[in-house]
Amino acid sequence: MLPRPHRLTKKKDFDLTYQQGKAVGGRLFLIRFKSNQEGRIRVGIVISKKVAKKAVTRNKLKRRIREIIRSVALERKENVDLVIIAKKAAINASYLELESEWKNILSKIF
Repeated sequence: MLPRPHRLTKKKDFDLTYQQGKAVGGRLFLIRFKSNQEGRIRVGIVISKKVAKKAVTRNKLKRRIREIIRSVALERKENVDLVIIAKKAAINASYLELESEWKNILSKIF
């Protein structure tokens, strides 16, 4: 799990990031981002039922994404809210593919 201060939990925060944020996409993810006043990175993950019907599959992908975020992004001292939207191709991707895609998208954002 991500530490609580680094999670987007409120619907209002998700909605603001969707409405006011910018988008950067890749083959596996679409990331919406917006600056915040919290002094840290906050992350929310969205995986719809269109991407994976089974909850087991969606949760497995969420766990992988959280681990990648924890190991790569939380080291940064940025003030940004991120909403990560997984695409269908992310279900069959390996951990290394997910990680390289994440680093590539982060380099576009920062």
